[in-house]
Amino acid sequence: MDNKRVPKKILVAVDGSPASENALKYGIFAASRFDAELVGIYVVEEEKIGYWRFVDEHFKKELLKKARDVLDRAETTALERGMTLKKEVVKGNKPYEEILKYIEKNTDITVVVMGDHGVGLTDRHMLGSTTERVIREIAKHRIPVAVTVVPYVPADSSACELYAGPLCT
Repeated sequence: MDNKRVPKKILVAVDGSPASENALKYGIFAASRFDAELVGIYVVEEEKIGYWRFVDEHFKKELLKKARDVLDRAETTALERGMTLKKEVVKGNKPYEEILKYIEKNTDITVVVMGDHGVGLTDRHMLGSTTERVIREIAKHRIPVAVTVVPYVPADSSACELYAGPLCT
């Protein structure tokens, strides 16, 4: 296989949702197949939630703690499968913008893996808003990365092996 076409670095967006856990497993699988570096990114949304500084600071600490917890679990999952995961916490108001900025700064990223839905509402749209916006902006700005969208498929379902293959283990 032509080395120019082999993924060198795979970015997986994680948020603790079932779909992002499947995206992580897929990213681990792909990184192991291509001997690529694996990076997990969690975007902490820093929008103001109150009028009092104490409340805002407390909320930000909780969000950072959640980000570290999700990334620590992702790292454990990767280690259990024989891979290392570089963990990145990024702060900003719009997750899709922060993911795009990260991709643009790290030009060695050749593949982005995301769940079809995150922790938000999932009942009315085919893709979650962050996933949809990342895809749209990558295409709009002609950023040379492949995007893989991974659905949530329960590991114990009969459809898992058919649709998700390596995610079932």
